[in-house]
Amino acid sequence: MTYLLQPIDIGGTMAPKMTAEQKRWQAEQDAHTLAEAQRIAEDRGRLGAAKKEARKMASDAAKRAQSLVKVAKTPAAKKAAKKKAAPKRAAAKRAPRRR
Repeated sequence: MTYLLQPIDIGGTMAPKMTAEQKRWQAEQDAHTLAEAQRIAEDRGRLGAAKKEARKMASDAAKRAQSLVKVAKTPAAKKAAKKKAAPKRAAAKRAPRRR
């Protein structure tokens, strides 16, 4: 059985059109997913373990994102950041204003 979605044009964008069989299959899968989520929510051990794993996954994703931010920085962007930081250091060396 093939579950290929047929594209239709909606407001200038292409979106997949689901057949009746595909909609039924998706509803069945969603029902299974919701039932499993309910079982997990009712089992304190499983729910706690899932939350712990979710925190670990979020931390790992944040580390990967930070690595990508470092990679995405260009030498030109680093130079511009240094130029902006220089006046702040110079201002710190000035004597305080007299009133």
